[in-house]
Amino acid sequence: MLTLKKSQTLRRTLDSIIRFTTSIGENSVFTGTFSGGENIVVRGTVQGESNVQGTVVISETGRWHGSLSADVVIIGGMIKGHVQAREKIEVLKTANIEGNLQSPSIAIET
Repeated sequence: MLTLKKSQTLRRTLDSIIRFTTSIGENSVFTGTFSGGENIVVRGTVQGESNVQGTVVISETGRWHGSLSADVVIIGGMIKGHVQAREKIEVLKTANIEGNLQSPSIAIET
């Protein structure tokens, strides 16, 4: 379990995530619409739309084609479509984005 001192703050969202409940593997393709209330990591390909109550991580090998809405979105792979985060979007230096990003907070790794 993650514990923090009162003076300690987290800069990256991944620092505070304890576990991922859903994983789309590197050699997997998911096509369709899904929603959920947990954290998701995408190492393979998603083609469709999603609304997630949690964090979605698109890893370096991950590909997302379609719209994505989540509390937090971390992009390390490729996205083609509209991304809307209710809290924060983190763009890693390995990201490749074709589309719109919308969030109250966006962090870009340099």
